[in-house]
Amino acid sequence: MPTYNLTTRLLHWLAALLLIAQFSAAIAEIVAGKENVVSQLVGPLHGDIGLIVLGLFAIRLAWKLSGDKTTGSQHNAWVKVGHFALYALMALVPISAVMIKIGAGRGLDLFGIELVSSGEKVAWMLESGKLLHTPLAWLFGALIAGHILMAVYHQFFLKDRAIGRMVKGK
Repeated sequence: MPTYNLTTRLLHWLAALLLIAQFSAAIAEIVAGKENVVSQLVGPLHGDIGLIVLGLFAIRLAWKLSGDKTTGSQHNAWVKVGHFALYALMALVPISAVMIKIGAGRGLDLFGIELVSSGEKVAWMLESGKLLHTPLAWLFGALIAGHILMAVYHQFFLKDRAIGRMVKGK
């Protein structure tokens, strides 16, 4: 069984917290409309959190490529496919949102700091981003739910301390 070092665990739980915020706001808006406390607190930060998730993906990928072996050959092909899909969607969902913003000519900022200035509309980028963002986000949510269920299964049915290892590293 793999052990998870501090960097791996911090990157995992930071991503988890950010994604909980994103999905909580989306679900609250669906259930209660835009006039609810979760949507009002997190909704305005949705784009900023998404960009942080994209940056976190880049850091996680760099960490993985630098030699982090905590989820290596001990996992079967399905686990590897699942983790690959999670990583891919961690990048593709925010990239599709960036396509929407830039495609609409609105530019891109992070907490008010301009990253890409406003410009001309780019129809293909806007339409592609709109087409992809929501379905990819819900697919990501479904995969995250499956990831959580498998962690619970491992922890309580296989009793291999999967959650404990991701929390404590041992």
